[in-house]
Amino acid sequence: MNKIILENEIKNLYKIFKKYKLKPNFHQRCSSVGNRQEIAKILECTPLEQIQVDELAFYCFKATYTMGDEDDLKYFLPRFW
Repeated sequence: MNKIILENEIKNLYKIFKKYKLKPNFHQRCSSVGNRQEIAKILECTPLEQIQVDELAFYCFKATYTMGDEDDLKYFLPRFW
């Protein structure tokens, strides 16, 4: 797949998942164990397109168990690409 096609597909993912918004107080809905709330605050305050890989990776392994719910995961999903 060439780069232009891939970029267009990623843009389409953002359009498809745009309807999912991060619910208010995301960091407060996360477990206080470890640094989950600290990472959640960063994710909450950073525009989706600017979230860094390490922050997203941390969230990925905690999603829906100790950091938010299914709708929060759908909000972040396009950023995985």
